[in-house]
Amino acid sequence: MKKLLLAVLAVLSMNTYAQDLDVVGGYFPYWRSTQNIKFENYNYLYYAFVYATPNGGVEFINNSEPNFQTFLSATNGLDSKRIISVGGTNIEVMANDPAARVKFADSLRLFCRKHDLDGIDMDWEAINNTTDRDNFTSLVKEIRNNIDSTDLEFVITVGFGNYWLQWYENDALDQADFLQIMIYDQTGTWAGSPYGSHASMDHFKAAETYWVGRGYPRSKLAMGLPYYGYKFQDATGGLAEAVTYADIMQQFPNALPSDNLLIDGTGHYFFNGADLIQEKTQYAIDNGFKGVFVWELAQDDYNHPLSLDRALTTTGTLTVIEGDYNKEQFVISPNPANDYFNVKSIEGVESIILLDVNGRMLKNITPNINIDISELAKGIYFVNYSNKKNQLIGTEKLVIK
Repeated sequence: MKKLLLAVLAVLSMNTYAQDLDVVGGYFPYWRSTQNIKFENYNYLYYAFVYATPNGGVEFINNSEPNFQTFLSATNGLDSKRIISVGGTNIEVMANDPAARVKFADSLRLFCRKHDLDGIDMDWEAINNTTDRDNFTSLVKEIRNNIDSTDLEFVITVGFGNYWLQWYENDALDQADFLQIMIYDQTGTWAGSPYGSHASMDHFKAAETYWVGRGYPRSKLAMGLPYYGYKFQDATGGLAEAVTYADIMQQFPNALPSDNLLIDGTGHYFFNGADLIQEKTQYAIDNGFKGVFVWELAQDDYNHPLSLDRALTTTGTLTVIEGDYNKEQFVISPNPANDYFNVKSIEGVESIILLDVNGRMLKNITPNINIDISELAKGIYFVNYSNKKNQLIGTEKLVIK
């Protein structure tokens, strides 16, 4: 048990990947709550979505405007760019009318100015015919022409592979300041899907190969990361159920940062664990990509030791400098404990925290002070010791009786 916890509960250094990438982006969809989301960890924040009206206006759906206002309030004052994402639902009707295209481009610019936004993200997916192809090209040219003399940024979000992308002309995509590549949903989303990961490292590199082959430098590509997974009923594949990363961690309290597949009696869960999120992000840094972005922010558990936000926005690894320490130097008393316990002052230890068996942090501990635990249930807990470099150097079991 000790080695497992040491691997899982390592304390990371606090340098951020945002120092090495132009874009560390996160989507916030209109149906989510802003509570407990660390918006400040992302330098591009995307509100999804607004939609086109047939005559070229901008509208919210499902009475979502109040949630947009909540998003604005939650992100005011942050050193982050706020981008409005345009969903593709019914957009083909508007885009087929030249006058409506002109009006829509103007409506988007005015919408951004009204709400103090920094740019536009076009997310018209699943184009599969020549009419929509040509109208998409005309529409994004209108948007570029309308905002070209402003400081607004223009982003186009697309997938990878030939299942749709042959319908997106380079002439259209060249209108964007950069492209965002959705590298997920590669399995599990259709009845005949093979069994396997929907967002593997192989998918990540295949997207790189495709888009570089289309003529786009890595410096113009932001690569997508999922904060969710898919649950197959068994190893035969087929249509799977989307599951948030937070729900997966709740289902598997003993998960490790290296896990990307977990199986129990309820199903087979494929997802991106903390190590894989870091591997992809480091790959983006090492290979000169524009950045990374996640779909979507509310699907993480920000309080979990294996939070994907923590893995993405904090450099370092989820491993521990164990060192040669003497377990006898870590002394909890009394142990077993009842209403209180304390820890003696220990040379070389900078921080001490109390965690439950699921790795949730409960208390910061001051040495030689009685710690009130009267509100905690009986059971097993763990005390972690870290040094001045925030490296975990030891852990000790505490029993509350």
